[in-house]
Amino acid sequence: MLLAVTACLVAIIVPVEVAFASEMWVSRTIAGMPIHFILTGMVLLVAFANDARYLLEVLRRPSVIFFAACLMMVVVVGFVRNGGNRYIIFSDLYVIRWFFVGFMLMRLAIISDSLRQFLAITTVVVLATALRIDNKNTMGGQIDTTMVRVSSNDLFAVVNLGTIILGLLVTATWPRGILYVAFCSAAFASLLFLGGIRTSTRSLFAVQTLCFLLCLFALSRDPRMVGKGQGLRRAMVVVLLLAAAAMAYLVAKGKILGSVTQLGSRFEAENMAQYDTGAARVLEAIDMLQQLTTWEWFIGMGAGGMVFNILGYWASVPHIAVLGWLQKGGIFIFAVALWTLYIRPLVAFVTATAAPRRDAILPPPILVVGPPLLAWASLTFISGGYDIGSVLGLGVLSALWMQLADDERRFTAFKASLAKANR
Repeated sequence: MLLAVTACLVAIIVPVEVAFASEMWVSRTIAGMPIHFILTGMVLLVAFANDARYLLEVLRRPSVIFFAACLMMVVVVGFVRNGGNRYIIFSDLYVIRWFFVGFMLMRLAIISDSLRQFLAITTVVVLATALRIDNKNTMGGQIDTTMVRVSSNDLFAVVNLGTIILGLLVTATWPRGILYVAFCSAAFASLLFLGGIRTSTRSLFAVQTLCFLLCLFALSRDPRMVGKGQGLRRAMVVVLLLAAAAMAYLVAKGKILGSVTQLGSRFEAENMAQYDTGAARVLEAIDMLQQLTTWEWFIGMGAGGMVFNILGYWASVPHIAVLGWLQKGGIFIFAVALWTLYIRPLVAFVTATAAPRRDAILPPPILVVGPPLLAWASLTFISGGYDIGSVLGLGVLSALWMQLADDERRFTAFKASLAKANR
């Protein structure tokens, strides 16, 4: 019953909210109440009705209190600076709120003992939504995608969510059997086709490919893939890793799938020089940094802070979205975000893959959550990552990461006490 309720919530949230990230979030109402309020309230109600003890315990953790204080500081600064225009403040809070929704949805999946089913159902919902958007963008396939790029913000948000969810699905379920391998491979290929390939978006193609390759690399170092009867499966993972890298190279070079995508031509040196979006985004980031005042370097612009970029429009964050932490919260929040989301996970992932556990039956949590997290982090350096889909996915990822870390601590303490008792 709990899995069914969670699945229904996901099946509503993804097509109704994530797939319409670019719409005014105040425009859709039921009986005068915004739909996103209703959905958030339903998730809160179900989560606290079934998992209140854990959620309250999480709120008392020092790390959670610290991050909540950081968020509150950004909100307070935003209200002080932009108090006359609450709409832009609420537009940031609208995006941030989906992190907590994603966290609680994952908690519902965990306590219902349905992690794999939840990730699989969410994957199906994401693929169906992405296919519907692609069909709309291409007018039912009438537009030739080798001549016209058919990309949209609503599709990007859905694909970003799908990349995180599928990354977790691969690392969490792949060792369970051949059916999971087949489903994960087919789903990732479909998402990559609808996302990076079909839209001819270089950054999206690179990030999705990176996520899949990192997932396979993590699995090659996973202790669940070691042992009697696992040698062949481990070899298959390595072969698939090499095959996926080769396929990505051929697509980028225009050797294959040239009849459905412009990626081959967009990756050509002369076209990259002519349409150098990377240089434009660097200039955009430099222009934003130059606009920051001394106080804004220390405390940021707060929630709702926006800049008028060199591309000619107001933006909540620049394309190089990692600088959004500096823009919104100042140098302190920027340093906290860099350490928490970028440096520490990268170091932990490299350490876990360089020295895999041979005496454990389960992988360290970073091998499960690391690939999609690092892929998302790379997206923030080249083309955004600040959208409803990404934030919702990060909430899902964080809940699983926290649960795996708690389980590992309890298991380590149990082994230590057992060893002490044996002595």
